[in-house]
Amino acid sequence: MEWKPGTIVLTSEALTTLGPLNTVIIKNPNSDYMKVRRFCLHLELKNGRTCSSYIALGPWSSDTGWAHTEGLAVSVGYDLPTIRLDMPMKK
Repeated sequence: MEWKPGTIVLTSEALTTLGPLNTVIIKNPNSDYMKVRRFCLHLELKNGRTCSSYIALGPWSSDTGWAHTEGLAVSVGYDLPTIRLDMPMKK
C-alpha cells in the first residue's frame, strides 16, 4: 500500500483549543482500515504568518490484523492512539 498525503481541516472549536502542547485523536466510528504517519499541524496566523508543530512520525494503524498495518495499532473500530503535536516555542 502506497502512502499518500492527506489533510484534516480543524473546526473553529478545535482551533480555539490549540496551545503549546496539543493532542489529536483520530476517531474511527465506521471501522475503516487506515494508517497515518508524519502527522503535524500547519497553521496560518491572523497576521498572515505561518507556523507548524513538530512532526509526530508514527505510523499508527486502525487494525492489528490488517495486511498493511504498520507501527502502533488498535483493534478495528477503535480510535487511533492519541497523537501529540507540540508547537516549538521561542524562549
